Amino acid sequence: MTYKLKRNADFRFLFNKGQRGRMGGLTVVYHRSRGLRVGFSVSKKHGKSVVRNRIKRLLRASFTSLKGRIKPCYSMIFIPSVRERYDYATMVRDMEKLLIKEGLLSCSEKS
Repeated sequence: MTYKLKRNADFRFLFNKGQRGRMGGLTVVYHRSRGLRVGFSVSKKHGKSVVRNRIKRLLRASFTSLKGRIKPCYSMIFIPSVRERYDYATMVRDMEKLLIKEGLLSCSEKS
């Protein structure tokens, strides 16, 4: 079961104590925890709220498509870099490569 990171204290803890990984247009900050917890951080540099919310929806959908393969017991925050265009296929590909690189995703089975 996946839980959302909601509290500011949870985000601050991960930003201070977590490990970082970057690949393509995506950064992940992660740390061991009791269960799988995820948050998304999209800054105002990306644009107005409509654009930021669309990016968060794309990130959530990408995470959901990979959720069954992600190793449990990690808290993670995904941070996209500023781009001209955001699309689902690129987001899934970047997220999958990044999670495999950081050892958070089993690469044997595709769903």
